[in-house]
Amino acid sequence: MYASSIVDERLQLAKSEFGFTLDYKSVEEVESFERRLKLEGKYTYDDKGAPFATQNLSLSDQQWMLNEQVLVMCDAAYSLTRYAFIKDEQNVIYRFKFRVPQKILFDIICDLDASKRTLEFIILKARQLGISTVSLAVRQPLTPSAEISA
Repeated sequence: MYASSIVDERLQLAKSEFGFTLDYKSVEEVESFERRLKLEGKYTYDDKGAPFATQNLSLSDQQWMLNEQVLVMCDAAYSLTRYAFIKDEQNVIYRFKFRVPQKILFDIICDLDASKRTLEFIILKARQLGISTVSLAVRQPLTPSAEISA
């Protein structure tokens, strides 16, 4: 799920299971799809105004969502960079982008994953590098409205 070789294996399994080749989307494509769903009234909302479920989806909408759900399960980097949001130091929410220290840690995780070793860490770190954030995001599956504080 982290190393490219493992991701490729999972993508092949998903292709044989679902019968189609998964299509990677850009951040802009994901944002555009989200905007379209909102504009077309395809979300239902809870009592706090947060999206709760979808309704009246076309077959192509359903296919898009299945593609994304399976990609998120196969590729952690894709999942993080398309669907994870974090708060910065000023409490501004934005889409996750790897910082340099986070990318270094993620690359180490990928190396361990490729060699099929256990992902257990004791990390001595400085503050404000985003290591806690990426550690939690990698170990915690992304779920809608999951609020995790690092």
